[in-house]
Amino acid sequence: MVAEHREKKTALIEEEAKMHFSYDLEASFTADERKADAILKKHCEKLCNADFNVAIRDFYANRKTVENSKVFEILDKMPKGAVHHIHTSAAPPVDVYMSLTYDPITYYNEREKIFRIYPKHVDVADGYISCTNMREFKKDTKMFDEHLRNEILLTEKETKGLASHDIWKSFQHKFTRVTELGKYYKFFRTLLVATIESCTKQNVFVVELRHISGMLFDDDRKPMGLLAELKIIDEVIKEIQAKIPYFEMTLVITGLKIVGVPHINKMIEHIQIGKTAYPGLISGFDMVNEEDFTAQIEAFMPEILSAQLDKNSSTYDMPTFCHAGETHDMSVTNLHDALLLNTKRIGHGFQLFLFPNLVNECIKKDVCIEVCPLSNMVLGYTFDLRSHPIRDLSHKGLQFSISSDDPGFFDYEGVTLDYAYVTLAWELTLRDLKKLSLNGITYSSISKEKRENLRDNVWPNKWQEFIKYLLK
Repeated sequence: MVAEHREKKTALIEEEAKMHFSYDLEASFTADERKADAILKKHCEKLCNADFNVAIRDFYANRKTVENSKVFEILDKMPKGAVHHIHTSAAPPVDVYMSLTYDPITYYNEREKIFRIYPKHVDVADGYISCTNMREFKKDTKMFDEHLRNEILLTEKETKGLASHDIWKSFQHKFTRVTELGKYYKFFRTLLVATIESCTKQNVFVVELRHISGMLFDDDRKPMGLLAELKIIDEVIKEIQAKIPYFEMTLVITGLKIVGVPHINKMIEHIQIGKTAYPGLISGFDMVNEEDFTAQIEAFMPEILSAQLDKNSSTYDMPTFCHAGETHDMSVTNLHDALLLNTKRIGHGFQLFLFPNLVNECIKKDVCIEVCPLSNMVLGYTFDLRSHPIRDLSHKGLQFSISSDDPGFFDYEGVTLDYAYVTLAWELTLRDLKKLSLNGITYSSISKEKRENLRDNVWPNKWQEFIKYLLK
């Protein structure tokens, strides 16, 4: 009887294993990869054991412990197919933002808590003082810098013990605060390069920016226009590719729902213009803002569908990469609209587990979920990554990728820290990590030819180098 029971139990476990999101790699997983997996597991056990589990402790108190760990060092060297979900303003390292405050043209208003750029120091608005002048009158410049730094970052005080909506009140203002730092054309270039380099040094092949377009201004504080902006982006990409030939970047043009329909139409128009002028640079469309307290996708459906169905426009069949499901509220139906719009990927998808029929649709349509684990934790959607919904859904075959969303505002760089946390919290194996790396390429919005080149010619060599490093 016991033997029969064990046999049935083994059969159940094997059936469950076949449903797992990375099971398709099991047959090709090599002996060296299994040895490397065992090495990684031993290092993970040092951080997550019966005495101490860093993955379930406070993020602010334990982030440095993870960043200084061998697990982080290993995963930092691991090739990562893509970062699918990262925002232009919130991606640059905070230290790069801080370096811009040492330029005399950067002004700050302590009352409004807003940065502004005055390249020619004329027509300066009331209350704005150059940061360099402000430093001259501070007894402790280090303390002043720490103050400015914390104004850019989402701090522990602004998150601890708060519900997600209250955290968003502080978080949303961070974007407003640094808007002009990132929209002055010279600073924009500096920040963009810093964002890309923070990813490429962590062995990311593809960066897909959520980007609100058409906001750059020149030395006279005059709008530069969309094409001038895209020209800067295209030049930066080519500069990076001169050093890293296989690197790719695309833009998901992103509208602000809170601004309303005219703004959304403007972003769609930018896609039309941009896809014509720079083919391959713009991959699709998205909309953002806190889901629980802004209009849902449905409110903008006429505009989106019109663009997708206009056969005379370059937005015909415009791909969408919808922010959807970044909520606990069942009455929010953005996931439904996203799937009906044939979204290529879903940003966050945290709420997906509430709708089993949509889970099945995602698996059936092979829709990838852009999971941003640390963003979900810092913004209060989960306080324990072990219970993150995507962990459960991955065991049912749902495909996902790992992204960092807003790392600059959360005081880290790139995406390795997100990989480290989910590896620890979700007990990911090297096979799982291999699948996630490949998913970055598979579900990327770059052209089919570029995907095939990365997957067939670049990635295998990089992965083998990584395995050799681990075995040493």
